[in-house]
Amino acid sequence: MKRIVNVVCVAASMLWLAGPASATPVTYQGGVFDVTVSDLGSDVYRFVYTADFTGWDDSTSDDFITAIEFGFTGWHDIDSVTLVNDTAPGDWVVVQGNGNANNCNENLNQFKICAQEDSLLLSASTEDNQEYMWTIDVAYNTLGNLGALTSDENPIMAIFYTLDCKTTGRDQIETCEPKQTGNFSLTTDYGRTETTTTDEVTTTDEVTTTDTPTGAVPEPTVMTLLGAGLLLVGRRLRRSSK
Repeated sequence: MKRIVNVVCVAASMLWLAGPASATPVTYQGGVFDVTVSDLGSDVYRFVYTADFTGWDDSTSDDFITAIEFGFTGWHDIDSVTLVNDTAPGDWVVVQGNGNANNCNENLNQFKICAQEDSLLLSASTEDNQEYMWTIDVAYNTLGNLGALTSDENPIMAIFYTLDCKTTGRDQIETCEPKQTGNFSLTTDYGRTETTTTDEVTTTDEVTTTDTPTGAVPEPTVMTLLGAGLLLVGRRLRRSSK
């Protein structure tokens, strides 16, 4: 008999903000905007900015979203910012800095994070009943006041443009160029932190094996038939000899 015992131990661990924390959304012209945040460990936080335009007021001139902004108030010591992915049309880039009339202004002394459409092609329409999401990882050299994790004074911002077209000259030539039409700059709650633990788990698997003969073992019925056949052959041989 052989017994194989496998023991798997999972050490108890502490996970700070294991899942995303729900923010308090803000509304602007029928759109709903929020930021959720989760702690990835090693002083890296993942922010997910969401812009929901399914209820957007199409009568406004804010036809395209071109930049977003957020950040933990007072957390200036940022090591890096990374755009993990986004669902908004166009090519987007992210910088440490704040939003302004030219979308994002890079500023390494800012605690804010700003993402903008590169080249300003006006790709992300606000009038298509879409929801856009940007996932951005921010690594901090040192953390700021932990009160920012639950503060309702963290910034949230979005910038909007339209395509401004004009007809000029004797030939009535139409020229169009991007023009900023509006923005909102508010504060909101990014959510709350949570702590979860995983318990130690031990699993044991037992496998029992027995040795079996390597040769084939004849069935009882086969042995009976073989014996009867030999007996019949013996009788015929005795008759022939008489």
